[in-house]
Amino acid sequence: MTEAEWLACKYPTPLLDFALGQRRWRKLRLFAVASCRRMGDRIRDEAYEKALRAAEEYADDPARRSKLTRAWNRAEAVVPPGPRRSWVDWAVTAAVQPAPFLPGYVAEAAMRAVADVPGKSKSTISRLQRIEAGAQALLLRGFFGNPFRPVALDPGWRTSTVVALAEGIYEDRVFDRLPFLADALQDAGCENEEVLTHCRSDGPHARGCWVVDLLLGKS
Repeated sequence: MTEAEWLACKYPTPLLDFALGQRRWRKLRLFAVASCRRMGDRIRDEAYEKALRAAEEYADDPARRSKLTRAWNRAEAVVPPGPRRSWVDWAVTAAVQPAPFLPGYVAEAAMRAVADVPGKSKSTISRLQRIEAGAQALLLRGFFGNPFRPVALDPGWRTSTVVALAEGIYEDRVFDRLPFLADALQDAGCENEEVLTHCRSDGPHARGCWVVDLLLGKS
């Protein structure tokens, strides 16, 4: 994949294939969880929400694998049998499965779940899937930035204000504070347009954001 293809691609699969080659499993797991969270109120079972949180915790701390396994088992226990399993069921249980973990499958199932609107025509559903595919591609670039031009962290950017904002955004998932982070970074001397533009963009944003990860030393 070229840089131009990475920046222009409107479907997550080619981007995921490239990202898989980098073996950055934490970000891929967080991307899978974020794809599921885009299903919104379609995630109605508490066991699913707890499992997604367990998957996030596991992404940051692989020692929590046993907790993830228990959460996955509880999620599987509420899945309807046989053909009654929905795209939501498939997406969540795949996103929180300890192994094998297939982020591309999660993205596809979540995409279909978002577009699965009762009473809509096939052409409308197909259009909704394309829209969601584009959103997932944007989301994935929000996780990895531009891997062809990685941004180097200037230690001077990590003021106490910047670090506190980044930590709060990450822990509480309050990505509407990213523009405030951009302002704090500018106050700290950051003039990197890629960093500032990303923080002030409409996203979509999620835990795993490349700028927040850069500031917190996460890979």
